[in-house]
Amino acid sequence: MRLNLENFDENVQQSIDKANRMRLLLNVNQLNVCNAVLAALNEQPSVENQHSRLFFMDRPAGSVKTFTYNYLIAETIYRGFKSATAAWTGIAATLLTNGSTLHGLFKLPIPILDNSTCNVTPNSGIF
Repeated sequence: MRLNLENFDENVQQSIDKANRMRLLLNVNQLNVCNAVLAALNEQPSVENQHSRLFFMDRPAGSVKTFTYNYLIAETIYRGFKSATAAWTGIAATLLTNGSTLHGLFKLPIPILDNSTCNVTPNSGIF
């Protein structure tokens, strides 16, 4: 992601404050999910644990997934990780901190066809 270094320290401090406030509001299930994700981020990737950083959270609407995601976004920024947040729809993306649509983030064509490809390259500067 392109970082705005001009406000970097201020943004990190905002993330620290936000993470600290939100952590107190997590329920037991949310806290367990967040602890698992954060523990995986602290592990050094290897062949044995190459998939331990992939998580999928599926719950019904209204079960505070977005709150959990936003806490994780704040916490990872606070810990110095780069993150990109995306959702399928624009409405869902607006609820995520620094959110965008998957189409926008990965430069996906509309409509997506069987032979469609992502238009982001490793050197594109997006991440």
